[in-house]
This record gives sequence, structure tokens and C-alpha cells, in this order.
Amino acid sequence: MLARAQWGDFPHRQKGSAQAHRYLGMGLAHGLKGTGRGPFEMALVRVSGNRTVSVLTGASAMGQGSAPRWRRFALRNWACAPRR
Repeated sequence: MLARAQWGDFPHRQKGSAQAHRYLGMGLAHGLKGTGRGPFEMALVRVSGNRTVSVLTGASAMGQGSAPRWRRFALRNWACAPRR
């Protein structure tokens, strides 16, 4: 990334621009997007009288495959076939 931004050459370019009354600066930024996961999230498992198992969670899916993971979890732990 620094090579693409020509970071090492920047002081030279900055000095040349200042002579032309153009004042340059350079900075870096990095962002993270929270997914709603963490120690504060919960999951609720409901087993009904008709042998239906529901897994409910407050986490929102952000492309990390949460639904298939919960389905596999229920299948492994309660030997039930996933329908939805």
C-alpha cells in the first residue's frame, strides 16, 4: 500500500508542490465494521412439543454464514433434520 501511494517519495513531491503554492499532506486511514458478534450476544434455543428445534440469535448476518452455522449446530447437538 505504501509503495502504491509513493510514500517514500512524498517529501520530494511535497517540496516541489509548495514551490508552486500547492500545499500537500498525506495521511492513512483504516476502518473496521462491527458485525454484532461479541461477548454481549446471546442465542436462544427452543425445543417444542412437536420436536421442532428453533435457534434464535440477536446477531445480524453480515455475510459470514451465520444461518448455515446455526443449522449445523442444531443438527449435531440434537440430531434433527433442518427444514428452514
